[in-house]
Amino acid sequence: MQLSSPAANKPSRTSSGFTLIELLVVIAIIAILAGMLLPALAKAKEKASATKCLNHLRQVGLAVTLYAEDADGFLPGPALRGVRHPGANPSALYLSNPAHLGRYLGSGNTNNTVWSCPSNRQAMEYVIAGSALSPARLSFVLNNRGAAASATVPGLLFGDPNSAPVTTTKRLAQLSSAGTTAANGLDVSSPSAIWMISDIDGINYNAANTLSTTLYLGNNVPPPHSGGRNYSFFDGHSEYRKTNSLPVNP
Repeated sequence: MQLSSPAANKPSRTSSGFTLIELLVVIAIIAILAGMLLPALAKAKEKASATKCLNHLRQVGLAVTLYAEDADGFLPGPALRGVRHPGANPSALYLSNPAHLGRYLGSGNTNNTVWSCPSNRQAMEYVIAGSALSPARLSFVLNNRGAAASATVPGLLFGDPNSAPVTTTKRLAQLSSAGTTAANGLDVSSPSAIWMISDIDGINYNAANTLSTTLYLGNNVPPPHSGGRNYSFFDGHSEYRKTNSLPVNP
């Protein structure tokens, strides 16, 4: 009889799990992939927010047009150029007040999401030192010009509730001089070229061009969508514009 040695009867050991080096390699690969994917995910998220904002502006533009059709052509208002979220101040001074467009937007409450841009938290949360209207809670800005005999004279399409006497709104048919073109200086009169409402930032609504000490944005608040803004135009279309290709009276 042949006897086996103790070593032959000893069960063999197989490796189970990863070694430390293998784990470190896997972690490094995951970190590299995450670094590649996160910017793409952030870009996709911003694109979705920009699309939602554009849809909000399109809805507001349509509501303004429907209002005008029911009001003998007159625009809603009078309203200030800056538009605050109705949850901050439902005053009739702002176009976001349900009394103006609530019938068309279904904005019976002060939390209507139409009056907001998901990408523009800076404008919503901007702190204005010493102002009772701080934080700003600004959503959009109106093109409150475009009904004067000359493009150099603001026409106050949406009127002015703070003037004495109050400046009333204009008719859509009075879109006669929304601005000038750099090429020939002629007044722009086509509704497809005249913007109605857009994103708000520290360029189009700062302390200098609002002439206000209580409601404005700092110059450091940028256009919210990758250096550009969404616009709704008076012919009903909405589009995104980079700051190097803005419409007249931006």
